[in-house]
Order: sequence, then C-alpha cells, then structure tokens
Amino acid sequence: MFCPAVRSGYAAERSRELAVEHALLSGDKVAAARLATAAAVPTLYGGRGATVERWLSSFDARGMAAYPPLAVIAAWAHLLLGRAGEADAAADIAEHATHHGRPADASASFESQRAMLRALMCRRGPREALADATLAVAAEVPGNLWRTNALW
Repeated sequence: MFCPAVRSGYAAERSRELAVEHALLSGDKVAAARLATAAAVPTLYGGRGATVERWLSSFDARGMAAYPPLAVIAAWAHLLLGRAGEADAAADIAEHATHHGRPADASASFESQRAMLRALMCRRGPREALADATLAVAAEVPGNLWRTNALW
C-alpha cells in the first residue's frame, strides 16, 4: 500500500519525480496532478521530457479539468516537446476552467499561469498576447522560475 506520508516525504526531500511516480502508482490522481504540476517544468528543463510525457499520459481531459493548473502545464510541456495538437487540447481545457488557490508549480496564480500560456501560444492575437504577458510579469515575483517565463 502506498502511503501519503511516504509520498510527502519524497516531495519534502526534493525527490519530486519519485513523489509523482508514487502518486500515480497508488491511483491517487488528485495528488498525482498536483505533484506533476509542481515537477513538470523543472523535469522538462532538466532534459527529461519523456518522463513528463509519461506522467501526462496518465491524465485524460477529465483528470486535467479536475486540477486546471495541470492543463496549463500539459499545454506548456506539449509545446516544448513539439506536440501542437496536444498543446491545443490542453489549452482548451485550461481556457474554460476556473481554479482558486495557488497552483502547485509555485506560479503566482492560475490566472498568471494561464496568461503566460495564452501569451506563448498567441491564440487570441498579438494585442491579447501582450496584455497576457503584462499581467503575468506583474504577478510573478523576481527570483521565481515563472517570472523568467513571464518575461520571456
């Protein structure tokens, strides 16, 4: 049996990938979604895109809609991995979702997280992309990974 205390120990020890694997194996999709959201971008930037793809394949549209920050992260990951169709599908889920509270990826808010994705994808044109980027830059604090992404 997989134990939440063990999973949180993995996360606390910065073994984020192990924590995601543990949650997925235990069938705890809610915990897995939060943990995958927190671990995906550092894992991608660390050159382990196949790991992130495997995690994301564990979630269908309903699973992403249950934790919308994961849909934003999925779209971001799919873009970086050259999967435009999957990125559009995940972005559609994020676009129609609401989420209260701070996302597990340490971005300032779901609105900021989603604004960065909108700006990156430029789905609503350049004026809206600039407005979205401006919102994200204002929301994200210096020193945070997401501040760098917002500035980009």
